[in-house]
Amino acid sequence: MKKGIFYIIALVCLVSCHNKVDSNKEYMGFEEVKKVYSFPKIQTLRANDMTSVNTPDYFIEDFVVYDSLLFIDTDQDYGILDVLSLDSMKSLGRFLNKGKAIGEFVQGIDLTLHMTFETANDSIFANVYDPILGRVYAVNITQSIADKKVCTKELKFSQALPRYAFWAKTIGDTLIYIREIDKMETHQNRSIITRTGVQSKPFINKMNEFEVPMNEDFNIMSTLIAMAPSNDYVVESLLGMNNINIYSLQKDNGYTICIGKKQDKLSDILKTPESDRMYMFADLRTYSFGFAVLEFNITEGHYIDDKPYYPSILLFDWSGNPIGEIKSEIQFNHFDYDEHQKMLYILDSNSKLLKCKIDIN
Repeated sequence: MKKGIFYIIALVCLVSCHNKVDSNKEYMGFEEVKKVYSFPKIQTLRANDMTSVNTPDYFIEDFVVYDSLLFIDTDQDYGILDVLSLDSMKSLGRFLNKGKAIGEFVQGIDLTLHMTFETANDSIFANVYDPILGRVYAVNITQSIADKKVCTKELKFSQALPRYAFWAKTIGDTLIYIREIDKMETHQNRSIITRTGVQSKPFINKMNEFEVPMNEDFNIMSTLIAMAPSNDYVVESLLGMNNINIYSLQKDNGYTICIGKKQDKLSDILKTPESDRMYMFADLRTYSFGFAVLEFNITEGHYIDDKPYYPSILLFDWSGNPIGEIKSEIQFNHFDYDEHQKMLYILDSNSKLLKCKIDIN
């Protein structure tokens, strides 16, 4: 991909306006809508400016930057999780195995869907949800590196956790936020499970109302989902619509960002052939300053036919204001950002990890 960046200050400043629309299932969004037409700063990633990251010879499924570490999902049977130092790019250890024993994972792991990174008592933890067995394990990464073997324990909650959840993140060691498909495959159910029961939140309930008709493709309502580092906001970007929903787990508020002048409607999508439906967003990451979403904005047929695509990274603050856009001249599927070193990492379409120095906010 590319390391260097060509800075362009957009001649046309961003236009972000607030509209009120009926909160209904047509838009799969909230009443407050912020329409974003442009971004105040545009940068371009160029292939000849990117630097390759020397990683061991394995296929990289996904990766996450956290603190001073780079976590790589190798998707191998043994040592699924490779932990690298961001300073040296040397492996500090490989942990977690596929299997059915305590602390093992039947189908491997998913870094962005089922793993939560946090720091507590001067140690870095990775809390991992196993969707096959419905368990959550806390892996002490700092201790595992020091001992050269995995250090893990199972976290217990007030009730049995659902199996096969699409998304599961812990909030400290007392809460877990779960998203799962209902049995009729028309709704997604979100719930917060604590050590004493299940919490109800107004905006979670609102998100749970969104639905698709029976026997339709439930992926229409699929979202990328991520939590703010402070755990007070959740971001969900719809895969096939131009809406991004942001809501609070602490306060009674939420809003929708619409990319463009017109919100996509469910009824229009249902009338569109599957190959012509849009593949809008492909990755989502959160940071102290806000969040970033990887915009594909191509049809499903375009992606399935393996045609060239050149995504953009769209940047927003936690108030929903657009910060900037990073356009790309190369194809990539995942990204993350090291705020301390101001280094952008991307995983290209050939599973090669690349990086470049860039100030994104």
